[in-house]
Amino acid sequence: MGLLLAPWNALSRDVESLMHFFPWLLFAVTPIFVAVDPGSWAYHLYRFNPLTHVFEATRWLTYGVGEISAIALLLVPLTIIWLVTGWLFCRLCLPYVIERSLT
Repeated sequence: MGLLLAPWNALSRDVESLMHFFPWLLFAVTPIFVAVDPGSWAYHLYRFNPLTHVFEATRWLTYGVGEISAIALLLVPLTIIWLVTGWLFCRLCLPYVIERSLT
């Protein structure tokens, strides 16, 4: 049993380090604070990012600048609904997870 759990123990530290690095990578490749010029190479790169539409819709709803698409207007409420649903699911499952881990 220890031979099977040893690699998991070694990888869990790497995954933890990756989870600290992943948000910074996501911030680097997503136009969060600055709108990008439509003619630049970064604009074409940002168009492939799935979070671009969500941030553009949020920027448009908040400040009234930027471009908006119908997909973005649907993604923002759906994202909020899924976030709340996920939090609720995790909150309801927590006692069962703790109970399973103690037995």
